[in-house]
Amino acid sequence: MNPNLLVAIAPNIYDWAFQEYLQDSPAWLKRGIVDMINPQIYRRDFRSYAAIADKLVNQQFTDVTLPKLAPGILMKLGNYCISPEYLVQAIEYNRQLGIQGEIFFFYEGLRENNNTLAKVLRNGLYAKSASFPTLSDLSTGSVSNKRTSSIWRGVERLLKKIF
Repeated sequence: MNPNLLVAIAPNIYDWAFQEYLQDSPAWLKRGIVDMINPQIYRRDFRSYAAIADKLVNQQFTDVTLPKLAPGILMKLGNYCISPEYLVQAIEYNRQLGIQGEIFFFYEGLRENNNTLAKVLRNGLYAKSASFPTLSDLSTGSVSNKRTSSIWRGVERLLKKIF
C-alpha cells in the first residue's frame, strides 16, 4: 500500500446509489477506505442541488469527514450548460455549508459561449490559488477554511491554458 495514495470516488447520491448499485458511501467514510468523496449532485436547478447538498452535510458527514466532501456539479451535458448564476450560487452555497471544493462534469463547459464560465470562475470564486488538501488534513478533519477558492489545482491550470 502506498501511504501517499489518495483514494477518491464519485458515487451516485446515497441512498439511491445503495439501492441501485450497492454503493455504500457512508460505510466507506466510516471505515476510512476513501480519502475524498465526490457525490454526483448532477441537478439542473439550484433548489434541487441545495436540497441534496443539505442532506449530505446534515445526514452523512461530520465535522471530521466534511473535508473529504467535494460534490459533483453538472456543468455541461449534451445541449445543457449551467448558467453562470447557478454555477456561482452552487459554489457559494457549498462554502456556506463548509464544503471547501467541488468537481465539475465536464470541463468543456468552461469553454462554452466564449469561455463565459471560465471567466466567471477565474475573476470571482476561483481568483485565488488553492492548495489540494493533504492526507493528514483529510484524516484529521483539519482542512483550513482559508481555502475558499478551488480545492482543485487542475481547474487553475485549465483556466491558465484558456487565458
